[in-house]
Amino acid sequence: MISRKIDLSEIDQKVREIDEATKKQNHLVLTFAYALAGATFNLMIGTNWISVLFAAILGAFVYLLVFMAGKFSYINSVLESIASFLVTIATGLLSFVYTDLNIGLTIVSAIIIFVPGLAITTALEEITSKNLVSGTAKLFDALISLFKQFFGVILGLTFLKFFLDLKIFNHFITTPQWVIYFAIPLFSISLFPIFQVRKKDMLLGVLSGGVGFFLAYFCSVAGTLVSTFVGTIGVVIASTLFSKINGTPKTVFITQGIIMLVPGSKSLFGLSNVFLNTTIVNAGNIGEQVAYILMGILGGLLFAGVFKPEEM
Repeated sequence: MISRKIDLSEIDQKVREIDEATKKQNHLVLTFAYALAGATFNLMIGTNWISVLFAAILGAFVYLLVFMAGKFSYINSVLESIASFLVTIATGLLSFVYTDLNIGLTIVSAIIIFVPGLAITTALEEITSKNLVSGTAKLFDALISLFKQFFGVILGLTFLKFFLDLKIFNHFITTPQWVIYFAIPLFSISLFPIFQVRKKDMLLGVLSGGVGFFLAYFCSVAGTLVSTFVGTIGVVIASTLFSKINGTPKTVFITQGIIMLVPGSKSLFGLSNVFLNTTIVNAGNIGEQVAYILMGILGGLLFAGVFKPEEM
């Protein structure tokens, strides 16, 4: 434009082409990604193989609803609630054929992509860094999304109880503990197509997620707050190193690392604890854990200098 080798209309056309290219999606890959995310999250919490299988199938079904939401405006407006409702109904019906199915965990696993853990953390980051307007708006948006999902789950459970005698919170664990070491990287990989991560950033993104999760896991004896704080510090240090290696902004890797620590699923568990007087998994005081995880992440990001103002 400056050298007069291209005019404004050509620039506009190129921008449109770039915009259209970013909208191209491989629906088969995304279906597999949603299925893999559901299955691997199920494994990360601790479950049995039948629950893993149906978490994957229902995760793929959730992507079908996401695809339809792009075609129909009504489905788009009620996507989180309708997905949660239908997944709950399907899981409840399946539990009568497969009695060892972990109902609550399978439901959460299937809709885990919708659970706004990262959005809540990002909103709190912005509020902490004095961006009060955008941070507060994002926080309320994330909370409304969470309540939409919980509404769909509660509606489905209420509907099922009219016809069936459900034992929602029986939790059967038969998978060996070592599978978590495979579930963590696979869960990170499942997020790549959804977040449209570039190929050159994928391996380092998996490593970033692994650093965060396993640091928190091995430091868990020190408590939720300290382990999450250490995991966050580790993610920032690793992301800074990966940024220098790959020439990619470190926020790309920080996001992929922090998402392994965010308390989104535990927020949903916490709602079940408040409104149903019980919880999906035996995890003690869920509300306290959510608060500690959020404080640990924010403290880690603050101490690692992520929020420091840019030098002019």
